[in-house]
Amino acid sequence: MASAEDTYAALADAIGKRPKAVEAYGLRLRSNGWLVRGKRGRGSLPIDNAQAAKLLLALLSGGPSELDEFMPTYATACVMPAASDEPVVRMMRVILGLSDNARFLDFITALVWLFRDGSTDQLIYHAPFEDGQVDDWVYDGPNIDIRVHGPFPVATIKFHLASPLIEKLVAMGCDHEQLLGEQMIVFLHEIYGHHADAMKQRKSTRKYDKAIEKLREDSERGIGFERFIGGRQISAVAAALRDSDDKMVIAETRSDAP
Repeated sequence: MASAEDTYAALADAIGKRPKAVEAYGLRLRSNGWLVRGKRGRGSLPIDNAQAAKLLLALLSGGPSELDEFMPTYATACVMPAASDEPVVRMMRVILGLSDNARFLDFITALVWLFRDGSTDQLIYHAPFEDGQVDDWVYDGPNIDIRVHGPFPVATIKFHLASPLIEKLVAMGCDHEQLLGEQMIVFLHEIYGHHADAMKQRKSTRKYDKAIEKLREDSERGIGFERFIGGRQISAVAAALRDSDDKMVIAETRSDAP
């Protein structure tokens, strides 16, 4: 685990803000139970993959004051039922170690792990720039677009497939040309998932139909928005977590020394 202080600093640098601005999100998440509480002071709050993913998702909100409503809505968003069994989605879940009912926050958490583990080449295509081709400040790492839309809650994850993954999908019968472009996984409010489950089980969908109608009605009155984060932000928290791992290994090595 990394400290909250290190994670806030890493994320702040990745979004061009001061650490205190990121800390405000962390404190609000902690106050409403989304983040675990540290034992001593703000900076002692332990951050693991799941906590880092919550911070990343929180940054996509309109600000700390919106988190009480934003987090439950988007964290639990489900893969669009019509696409849940598509080969790309199935393979992505396999690579990320996710179950069939994994939610939006679960995907973000697994992506943090993938970046932390250095295994992004299993899923995401990345061709590094040649030396001197771009400025030093340009992010040159595996990129993935994590985006939220509103007021009608929709979330997406977009990326280009790694070449080995394309080969596997083609062997499964997928069209090669369709796999070369940007892939997009769409997530909808969890009500749609419950509706789809009820239909599969041949149960009444009436209460979900009403809930969907209410969701649409409420969204008609809202102001539209679209926000996203990418590989730079995920890489930042993954690096902070890796640094913490390295420090722990060094400390254990020293403690084992004669």
